[in-house]
Amino acid sequence: MSNLALTNIEALADGEGEQGHGTCYNTITTLVGSKILYCSTCTYIPDSTNSWVSGTGSC
Repeated sequence: MSNLALTNIEALADGEGEQGHGTCYNTITTLVGSKILYCSTCTYIPDSTNSWVSGTGSC
């Protein structure tokens, strides 16, 4: 697992991240400069995008 992925996991555990509403994604991957709404926490995760196999949900 990359350092960036570990940093994102730590941020989620610490409660960091901007709350979001709308379509979210269940599986995310790294993309520097982008952000994605992650279903598990309903927060935007920086430097991330949805995986091509990701399912969607709603927050």
